[in-house]
Amino acid sequence: MNVRESIVTTAMEMFSEKGYRGTTTKEIAERAGCNEVTLFRHFGTKEALFEETVQRFTPPSILPKDLSDLVTGDIRVDLVTIGLKYMEAATEKLPYIRMSLIEMPRNPELARLIAFLPVRMSSNVYEYFLHMREDGKIAEADYGRLTEIFYNMLFQYVLSVYVFDSGVREEGDLEDYVKTCAGLIAEPIAI
Repeated sequence: MNVRESIVTTAMEMFSEKGYRGTTTKEIAERAGCNEVTLFRHFGTKEALFEETVQRFTPPSILPKDLSDLVTGDIRVDLVTIGLKYMEAATEKLPYIRMSLIEMPRNPELARLIAFLPVRMSSNVYEYFLHMREDGKIAEADYGRLTEIFYNMLFQYVLSVYVFDSGVREEGDLEDYVKTCAGLIAEPIAI
């Protein structure tokens, strides 16, 4: 791992542990095995480093550019597939989610950056709905709102089960939950 990667990875760990304000660039540099001057040479400011960690560790857009590899044209099956992919990505990014929860109330400018990320993630599902409608496979609806509701339900599960550890997870709970969410979204628009 090169120095820049080490700094970004270390910063992400520390921001998720201590928050933006509670983490110093000196601590990041020490833990990353470099000096503070090197950190500033790579990033310029602490805020620029934070912004890069957010962009790098954000749950990516869940669907690849070529949807044909994942989708079948069956709205319920596709939403389950998309939902499970989202959950997989979200659980891999739990430090980012924890960091976001810490930082949003404390730093309005960084909150703006963090708040934009779910919009980016959901754009592919919205486009999927539009394509399904163009193909006559689903009914007309407010696809933006349906996308928002779908991701909110999934994110609530991530928060309650993985972030706040609300209880014991049983085998199959996640898949059953995603299937239920997919059914709630698919039902009003299925043809």
